[in-house]
Amino acid sequence: MTYAMIWYGAKVLKIETSAILKFETEALSSATIGKMSGKEATIFIVDQGASMGRKSNGRDESDLDFAMRYVWDSLATIMITGRTTLTVGIVGFRTDETNNALEGEEGYNNISIMQPLGPIKVPDLKKLQKSIKPSKTDVGDAVSAIIIAIDMIERFTKKLKYARKIVLVTNGTGLMDSDDLDETSAKLNEDGIELVVLGVDFDDAEFGFKEEEKDSLKAGNEKVLRDLADKCEKSIFGTAAEAVQDLSIPRVKDYRPYATFKGQLTLGDPEKYDTALCIDIERYFRTKVAKAPSASSYVVAEMAGDDEGDLKMEDATQGEGLTAVKNARTYKIVDESAPGGKRDVDREDLAQGFEYGRTAVAIAESDQNITKLETVASFSIVGFIPAERYERFFNMGESCVTVAARANEKARLALSSLVHALAELESYAVARIVLKDGKDPQLVLLTPSIEPDLECLIDVPLPFAEDVRLYRFPPLDRVITLSGQTMTKHRNLPTDELTKAMSAYVDAMDISTFGKDDEGNPVEYMAIEDTYSPVLHRINQAIRRRAVQPDEPVQPPPEVLMKYSRPPADLVKASATELEDLIKAADVKKVPPKAKGRRAKEAIKPLSGLNVDALLSREERSEISSENAIPEYKQRLGTAEDITTIESASKQMEGIIRSLIEHSLGDSGYGQAIANLGVMREELASLEMPEVYNSFIRRLKEDLLKEKLGGDRRELWWEIKKARLGLVDKRKTEVSTVSEEEAMEFYAMTTDIPMPQLPPSTFSPPRAIMSTITATALQTSYPPILPLSFNGNQPETIRLYPISNYTFGTKENQPEEDPSVLARLKRLEEHYELHGMRRTCEGILVCHEHNHPHILMLQIANAFFKLPGDYLKPEDDEIEGFKARLNERLAPVGSQFSGEGVNEDWEIGDTLAQWWRPNFETFMYPFIPAHVTRPKECKKLYFIQLPQQKVLSVPKNMKLLAVPLFDLYDNTARYGPQLSAIPHLLSRYNFEFVDVNGNVVAATPGQAPDPNGYVPQTKVLAGGDIEIDDLPANEEEEEI
Repeated sequence: MTYAMIWYGAKVLKIETSAILKFETEALSSATIGKMSGKEATIFIVDQGASMGRKSNGRDESDLDFAMRYVWDSLATIMITGRTTLTVGIVGFRTDETNNALEGEEGYNNISIMQPLGPIKVPDLKKLQKSIKPSKTDVGDAVSAIIIAIDMIERFTKKLKYARKIVLVTNGTGLMDSDDLDETSAKLNEDGIELVVLGVDFDDAEFGFKEEEKDSLKAGNEKVLRDLADKCEKSIFGTAAEAVQDLSIPRVKDYRPYATFKGQLTLGDPEKYDTALCIDIERYFRTKVAKAPSASSYVVAEMAGDDEGDLKMEDATQGEGLTAVKNARTYKIVDESAPGGKRDVDREDLAQGFEYGRTAVAIAESDQNITKLETVASFSIVGFIPAERYERFFNMGESCVTVAARANEKARLALSSLVHALAELESYAVARIVLKDGKDPQLVLLTPSIEPDLECLIDVPLPFAEDVRLYRFPPLDRVITLSGQTMTKHRNLPTDELTKAMSAYVDAMDISTFGKDDEGNPVEYMAIEDTYSPVLHRINQAIRRRAVQPDEPVQPPPEVLMKYSRPPADLVKASATELEDLIKAADVKKVPPKAKGRRAKEAIKPLSGLNVDALLSREERSEISSENAIPEYKQRLGTAEDITTIESASKQMEGIIRSLIEHSLGDSGYGQAIANLGVMREELASLEMPEVYNSFIRRLKEDLLKEKLGGDRRELWWEIKKARLGLVDKRKTEVSTVSEEEAMEFYAMTTDIPMPQLPPSTFSPPRAIMSTITATALQTSYPPILPLSFNGNQPETIRLYPISNYTFGTKENQPEEDPSVLARLKRLEEHYELHGMRRTCEGILVCHEHNHPHILMLQIANAFFKLPGDYLKPEDDEIEGFKARLNERLAPVGSQFSGEGVNEDWEIGDTLAQWWRPNFETFMYPFIPAHVTRPKECKKLYFIQLPQQKVLSVPKNMKLLAVPLFDLYDNTARYGPQLSAIPHLLSRYNFEFVDVNGNVVAATPGQAPDPNGYVPQTKVLAGGDIEIDDLPANEEEEEI
């Protein structure tokens, strides 16, 4: 059984030799298909009788579900083209209800029109999936359903040019009226309707299926339908099993081509010479690169974004819970006289600039034509070359075919003469083609093609000089020495035995005749017409599966796509002997496991194999000198033959490092000690001997902290930690027994040395502790110097609690009120007309992580940042309304959490800033411009004092981030001017940093050096499902 019901996917365009050129392809884009294909009307008749709900022949699904696999795949294939000219209708028979145009007449009961004939969309498909189910009756005539389908097609298509088709899917178990078969087949032939009958478990000799113990009713119905199909001029009769099996095989359909160029092929300039050759031709694609469908970016519709985000999502397209993402771009220039120091400019006001070294060369729009090559559409031959001088690797891109213009005998004769001349002279022509006026020219190679019913020129693009790259590789059969001597016997050349073994293995793996045809004769195993792109068709199959069954997992790739991704098992088995001979000739050995003291890469030996050190009588050093420690240490390890030598060299390096530290005047020797440590760490890690270094660094740390290396050398430990020269962990080498957590804890500076007491003050004025570390947390033997107090006229000290003190959760989405920026501006204008200036309040919530302040802020749509809060309602009190807005954003709902910190009142602190919106526009300023007397909005930023514990819940369409203060500072490109100014606003406060136990461990000024080398970074506290590695920049537009 052969059929081509659906067409989707893409592979190759192939020229057919016929009067009208046709292309054979697996598919094209929907736009191209629309240009090439006509109108089609297809009606699927589905048997929904009660018997279709049975599971037959050992299948784990009902007969209806089994047969509907083909129907769903066909519908999904039609939908994905996006063509409105592909119309589909669905008729069900043996249904519980009756719904058709002939329902009042006898014999048309229990037949329902499930989908009127017309274009089908995804909502229609979902509706059909719910309605097509096995009924409770077996009453209903399949032939009557065909008559209903004929009537539907006739009414819809009238006398217009349509490809008409009816597909009947049934198991043939109901009663069937066979009296009107002749009239029905005559009508099908008269209207040119193709009839396809797919029977569940119908006998098909060609497919090789025969149902055992078939009841007489089904056998009789099967004969009736076969007779009907035989009487139709266009018909297919087969079993549903073959149709379902063939779903995994990409379908092929013929298409009419479209011309890439229509005009004249010239030889010489016809405007200058009367003898120039001009031939009217048409150029078509011969091969076309198939590309997989591209995916577009969407967001869930209810996640509409925040104020800035709306600029990217305006004019959203309608979809199944999805919203299209649109990008907008603004251009700004630095202008100190403009508010904010930047001024918007239109794209039309910009000039293109080209880099010239480190200088930008500007070219105005009026001069743009000097950078463009003025061309007109043309196709001209510029020269000829012998075929033997052309290298096939010059072929670039897709090939096209050039034929004479239709219905032009003179052009056909002229082109035939040119084709035969090139063939007889064994030459190719080089031509220059410009497809359209203003397009870039392209060089193509024209080769003659002569077939019985078609003479044409086939062309491929040629490279320009700058496209050609010349790579020189040494020959495989000889070695040329530096002196010019040629050697045919060399350790880098294969032996004759290896060459013969490889040749025999290649011959044994030959697949050119490994395949078998239907008669068992040897044929090509991997014929081009049987191979399909796995990536292309796998994506297409996944799209169809998701369209029909969005909640079901995507099925594994079919065998037809994976067949040629591995060699045939029989061929591998047959060539096993040759493979063994090749392994033996090549002396292939299994790579042994890595051993300690072995490097990943062996030292390169000279081609002569001589020992250069021995020739130069170079004495091996037994001691490593401190003046040249690094090179000598590397040399000792490079020539080491056993572990003892490596340990000895490392012991000497350890002594050199200790000596540098102990005899260092201040920190003068620290740099060399750090360099030696770094080399020692890297070398021992590469030799997979991390325990040698780890034991040394542990001893060194202990001696440093106990002041055994010439006094207090603790400053050096901070340098070691900064250079990350601690323990070698599993991340560095797999053989290490040190975990990453243990390596991080190792950097902590802890010791059992008793803390020295601070000396009593000799000054009577109060002293300020000018260190971030409090007296109770101090871990140094040199306490800070105590100057006079420097804390005048400052507000009260703020106490910050760690992030780990707070509980974070999520709650239902909070979609934005407006679909776009324009809509939000419009609403702002309406608010102003009714209630005057809009009042907005946002809170700066501060906590700390490793004694560094972090600001809690929201991120919406993975792109935009904002503080918790919103505009106040016209009737709201400022503070109470602000608290209500904070609760909307961050308060937990219901009984989601319980205990301390749940739904506690907000402590609203100082007003830190006011931002003004002068007009109905996107920008806000921290001042009111002089010419503005009635600002449209005022936004206040308040300091929010967080308690020691609190529960915060963020909407699921947002993320709650803890952004370190240093990341906000002077970072308007990412966070915008309002958020990047927060470090300035908070600099007026002194902070106390409290740990999880309630102890104050640090205080302003400055910050404590973290014992674990922690670097503050933005943390996702709640919402979303990914950790942010590189947050995108905020757009320049301010929120509205």
